[in-house]
Amino acid sequence: MSQRWSLLRFLLIVDLLLIMLVFSLAFSHVMELPGKLQLSGAVWLIVQQTLYNGFGPFASVVEPLAIALSWVLAVLVHHERPAGRLVLLAAICSSAGLIEWFVVVSPLNTRLNSWGPATLPADWTTIRDRWELGHVVHAVLLGVALCALTWATVTLPHTSRR
Repeated sequence: MSQRWSLLRFLLIVDLLLIMLVFSLAFSHVMELPGKLQLSGAVWLIVQQTLYNGFGPFASVVEPLAIALSWVLAVLVHHERPAGRLVLLAAICSSAGLIEWFVVVSPLNTRLNSWGPATLPADWTTIRDRWELGHVVHAVLLGVALCALTWATVTLPHTSRR
């Protein structure tokens, strides 16, 4: 195997691990959903404002790195089939996931971080449901990216067909 292909495989595995880490954060929200839907407003707000404090700083570094590496790999392996198309799919889905998070979840985070138990609005369940659904969509997009990168890693040939 040439050094170039060894490097490509290494980068694919690194990207796969980065996407897996970000997917694990998003998927944890999905797994918590049934229990969180049973919480009262005050308890749900406490969970929101304390449990996820470490998610943002970690994801704000790892997710952009994963997306950037996916796009770099999409360019580097674009001529390989099916690996090139799978990496492109991963780059598109992970990018769409972050865009969706910024459009849906981030504004809701800002809103609910300004609430307190005494200032919980009457429509808090509507906000909660949008926040939770935003994380489900994010997880689905990252899950597709994770599957595509896994498949690309397996299907990338040992040498270039060019």
